[in-house]
Amino acid sequence: MPIPDDELSLSDRRAHAGLTQSRAAESLGISATLLGRIEKGKKEYDLSRAQQLADLYGVDVDMIERSWQRDRERRKAIATRFDDS
Repeated sequence: MPIPDDELSLSDRRAHAGLTQSRAAESLGISATLLGRIEKGKKEYDLSRAQQLADLYGVDVDMIERSWQRDRERRKAIATRFDDS
């Protein structure tokens, strides 16, 4: 089932670009671990990194920013769920 564009995560965008996490990290000159932290919303938004991701994934930087924010919000929501239990 296709994921609507306004629900895509950074890892979804990477997959749509046909890249594995390792291949994307290599192309960006970073570790797969760092890319994983970015995709999980554990890193602060960085415009220069977002532009690199946008260029690599063939999308607009605004799309990367929205996905990045969504990933951070999902991570925070999960953390809050565990805090409330």
